Amino acid sequence: MKTVKSLIQLFEDKKIRTLFDEENQAWYFSVVDVCGALTEQPTQDRARKYWSVLKARLKKEETQLTTNCSQLKMQSTDGKYYLTDAFDLKGILRVIQFIPSKKATPFKMWIAKVAARKITEKRQARIAAAEETKQVAVETREKSKVRMILWGLGIFAVLVGAVLLIVLS
Repeated sequence: MKTVKSLIQLFEDKKIRTLFDEENQAWYFSVVDVCGALTEQPTQDRARKYWSVLKARLKKEETQLTTNCSQLKMQSTDGKYYLTDAFDLKGILRVIQFIPSKKATPFKMWIAKVAARKITEKRQARIAAAEETKQVAVETREKSKVRMILWGLGIFAVLVGAVLLIVLS
């Protein structure tokens, strides 16, 4: 992961730490924050404990989910950066399946909005770049027309000069 954009997103007034990996075009979500938001844990420590128990249960059931968990540096409430368990979009959606919560569906819709925002930003940037390229092409075409007109006027002036020389001689 080279270029990473770290953001704190809000889901129903709960802070969810996220990272966007520009190189791989992938979102990563803090599992502790997601567990805390879905289970309405009152503190970060309780959310961390919930994730710890869930992770142990998933390992015991031999799901492959925990092997796909990344440790990424994310800013904590004390302002320092710590390695934090995080999943990409696909992984976090799988984790949500193991958390019994009535907020699971609204959270999935929220994740879709977060991802859609990034897609929209990229699309708008591409459109702006295409418009700029189009504008440069139009300007270049206009400059070429002006050059052709000036070239034509130059030839016309030479011809008029030649005719005048012939007439006056």
